[in-house]
Amino acid sequence: MNTYTLYDEVALNEARLSLNKQTVSHSALSGNYTDLRLTADSNRWYEYYNGAITHGYIDLKKFNNKPLVIAFYSGKWGDTGLNLLRSLNTIQAEVKANGGNLLVIIPEGEQHLEQIAWLNSLTLSFYVDEQHALAQQLGLYHELLSGWNNEAAQKVLLPAIYVTDARRKVTYRHVYHNTGNSFSAGEVISAVYSSALLVNKKEFI
Repeated sequence: MNTYTLYDEVALNEARLSLNKQTVSHSALSGNYTDLRLTADSNRWYEYYNGAITHGYIDLKKFNNKPLVIAFYSGKWGDTGLNLLRSLNTIQAEVKANGGNLLVIIPEGEQHLEQIAWLNSLTLSFYVDEQHALAQQLGLYHELLSGWNNEAAQKVLLPAIYVTDARRKVTYRHVYHNTGNSFSAGEVISAVYSSALLVNKKEFI
């Protein structure tokens, strides 16, 4: 049984319109740079292997010095969020084989993560986005004027996936415009491969 208070489609559509109309931070667009800073605080990291949680040293170098697939997830997206995790789990090995890493960004207080990871045999790394700082930087977090379920306002986090190179230049960006508008696995892998190739060329030179 789903115990989340799910976002309704009206609220998500309003957030998407807000994203399209606003002057989006240049860091959110392909070809520009982000300032996504990760910390080694163990309380913000959750790593799973075949559904089981793992514990160990957090090596930031593998996330900071390589191309990175960054996905934003919330349980409030219901099946859309679950399908996103399953799709990410499917490509995570290929992302690493092409010289990159994959990180799922989650809001504070995300529920049932361990259960979801176990039931879906996830091999993924999760990072807690305190106060939605990373999501706000990319223009993905919105406080809507019209709320859901008679609330005065609703804060909505949009589903999205990015690929950045080792310098955190955005090489791929996909924001979900509707629940059936999934990202392209092929385009994500291609962006990772191209980004890793540039890094290898510079190291060789």
